[in-house]
Amino acid sequence: MKKYHYGLAALALVAIAYACTPKTTTGGTGPTAATTSKDVVTPAGKRKFIDAANMNLTARPQDDFYEYANGAWLSKTAIPATEARWGSFNELQEFNQTALKGICDELAAAPGEKGSLSQKVGDFYASGMDSAAIEKAGIAPLKPYLTRIDAIKNFAGLLEELALENTEGSNPLFGMGVGVDAKNSSVYAPSIGSGGLHLPDRDLYLKDDERSKKIRKAYEEHVIAMFKLAGSTDVQAKQAFADVMRMETAFAKATMTRVERRDPEKTYNKLTLAELEKLCPRMNWADFFKTTKTTNAYYIIRQPLFMKEVHEMMGREKLDDWKTFLKWDAIKSAAPYLSSAFVMENFKFSQNISGQKEIQPRWKRV
Repeated sequence: MKKYHYGLAALALVAIAYACTPKTTTGGTGPTAATTSKDVVTPAGKRKFIDAANMNLTARPQDDFYEYANGAWLSKTAIPATEARWGSFNELQEFNQTALKGICDELAAAPGEKGSLSQKVGDFYASGMDSAAIEKAGIAPLKPYLTRIDAIKNFAGLLEELALENTEGSNPLFGMGVGVDAKNSSVYAPSIGSGGLHLPDRDLYLKDDERSKKIRKAYEEHVIAMFKLAGSTDVQAKQAFADVMRMETAFAKATMTRVERRDPEKTYNKLTLAELEKLCPRMNWADFFKTTKTTNAYYIIRQPLFMKEVHEMMGREKLDDWKTFLKWDAIKSAAPYLSSAFVMENFKFSQNISGQKEIQPRWKRV
C-alpha cells in the first residue's frame, strides 16, 4: 500500500474541476455566488496546494527532495481502509466521485422521460444499487455467456467466440484496439496485444520468491472457490484450476517482461494480414477481422512471441480446456458485479496483491 502526494499536478486538475462546478448568481449582472458546502467537498479556493505544513523542512532537499517536499504530509496521513494507495490524485478522484454520486442519486430518484440519457443513467445506477435484486439473481446474469461457451463444438467455434467477445469488450486471450501509428502519426492503425493472464504480472507465475508463491497459492484457492460458486463440484473446480494455471503459465512464459515492454521497437511489429496468418496460422484472422469489423493494410503486433505461443497452444491444448479457460475469464470478469458471495471472494483474493483492508461502498463500485 502506498501514499503519494502530487501537489502541483493536483492544483491544475482540481482547479479545472472546481471551475466546472455549477454556480448560481445573484442577478443578471451581479457577482457570482460561491457554491455551498453541500455542492463541493473541498472548495478549491480555500485550499493550499503548496503548503509548507506538508513539507519536512528539516530534510535537505539536495539529499531527499521527496521527503523535503512531502515528509510532513506522509507522516500524518493514513491510507483509508477502503483504498490501496492514497495521494492528492485520490483526493481529486474522491471529490469527483462524490459529485457524480449526487448526480446519479438524483437521476435514480427521478429518471426522467423514457429513452432519455437521464433515464438510462438513472436506471443503470439504480440497478447497480439494488443489492436485493442482485442477491436474488445470483449467477443468473452470467449464465448465458457460460452456456454460449459450453455450446462451442470445435476450434472454429472457439475462434468465433474469441472474435465475438472482442466486440463485447472482453479480451480473454489478446486485446485489439485502434490508435495512432507510433511511427506515422498521420494515420490510425489496429494493434494486437498479449493477454491470457489473470494475475497482474507474468513474473508472479514464474518467480519462486515467497511473495510470488504465496500469491499463486491464494490464486489456486480463489479459482477453485469461484468455480464452486458457479456450480462446479470440488473435483471439477480443482481440475479447472489445474487447466487454467497450466495455460496461463504458458502464456506468462511467452509474455515480455516489464522491461522488454518499455522498448518501443520491440513492441512495434508491423505485419500484413498474410504475415500475421503465417505467424499464427491456426487463428482464422480473416474471419476474426470480419467479425470485429477491422480492415487495414497492416496490423501492429505488440508481442509476436506470444502470438506464436497462441498458435502452438491451439494445437496442443484440448478444446474442453480452452472452454474452461474462457469460462474462468467470464467468471472473473463478472465477479465484482454479481451477488455478494462472488464480490467478497473476488475482493478477498485482491487483498493478497493490493493490501486494501476494506471493500469500497457499493456506490463506488457501480
